Amino acid sequence: MLRSKRPDSRRPSFRLPSIFNGSRTVLPRGCKYNIADLELILSPDVDPESFGNEAPRDGDEAAWETLYRYADEMKALAAKHGVEMRSLQCLGQVDTWPEGSDREKWGFAKAIHWITLCHHLGLEFCQVGVNDQYEATAPFGKTVADLGYIADEAAKQNVKIAYESWNFAPRMSQWEGTWNVVKAAVGYAAG
Repeated sequence: MLRSKRPDSRRPSFRLPSIFNGSRTVLPRGCKYNIADLELILSPDVDPESFGNEAPRDGDEAAWETLYRYADEMKALAAKHGVEMRSLQCLGQVDTWPEGSDREKWGFAKAIHWITLCHHLGLEFCQVGVNDQYEATAPFGKTVADLGYIADEAAKQNVKIAYESWNFAPRMSQWEGTWNVVKAAVGYAAG
């Protein structure tokens, strides 16, 4: 059974079945999950949400392989509790980095891992948030190209991308900005 390997102060007796059961009562037809809900099956020093925000470390790939390995068990738990999983959120800091930079390379690797996890979980969407880092300063066209690349990679695994504005982001903090990116990326598997 999937259980936390680290304590969670908000939910001292955290177990994934309780999340699935609670989701069924709140969102009976389908739901999205935060990567933080899934990372609790990993060791305390692994954080898939920040994976790709810095140089790769020993153990990063093993952490992703662990998440992929548990995907069937997570799907079975969702089915047992009558919950339809639809998307995983929120993949961030993967676009708008200067072309050819380490951050660009790490961000794309992070996106591929998230998309692969969505594929293993049988999810329709991977939710991507705009980059909230002040150092992410590439022009609009680069952001469109990045989203297009991520969407193309997702389409190869039968996953769609949902692009989300974040009100705390220094750029594109309103829905109109993200909608302009999505419109410019038409033809990709983004929406």
